Amino acid sequence: MSVLPFDPGASGIPAVAVTSSPVPLSKCLRFINHGPLVIVTTAREGRVNAAPVQWNTPVNDAPPTVALALAADNFTRALIEETGEFVLNVPDERLLPAVRLWGARSGRTDDKVRAAGAALEPGERVAVPHLREALAYLECRRVKTVDLPGVSLVLGEVVGAGADLSFFTDGQWAPHTRSLHHLGGGEFVLDGERR
Repeated sequence: MSVLPFDPGASGIPAVAVTSSPVPLSKCLRFINHGPLVIVTTAREGRVNAAPVQWNTPVNDAPPTVALALAADNFTRALIEETGEFVLNVPDERLLPAVRLWGARSGRTDDKVRAAGAALEPGERVAVPHLREALAYLECRRVKTVDLPGVSLVLGEVVGAGADLSFFTDGQWAPHTRSLHHLGGGEFVLDGERR
């Protein structure tokens, strides 16, 4: 496993042409089944927020449902509670500079999406956009929030999904796909060789 280097001067997202296509909801939970970091986008009054979240998981496939563990005072959690919608975006190494920026700032005070130069695509089933550069995205509506000491578990039903079909085909990640995983302490790795 090789740890990805940190370049504190890198903040922009490389310009990449990504074309997402719809993916059947019966296959969409495979986007996060292997435990990648996701970037959660939320929106309110035309302003979009982006936050990297490693603690995410599928919890049901009929209907497809995901869970996020968010700090109780987290801005992303507050926006989800207020609007009832969010999008999970699956990044690869191209988005690492933005992930680092988004993880170090609060959307309460900063327009993090603009600061990173991220391109957005409008949501299809929700009012929240997804990141154009993401490998895949899951559009979600909040079902329930379970509050625990210091953390909230947010459950969301997936109502729409899409992926770049050069990375996700026939209901599977292509062998060359390398999603991003957060080790903690500012260190990240890409998933490895398939066996």
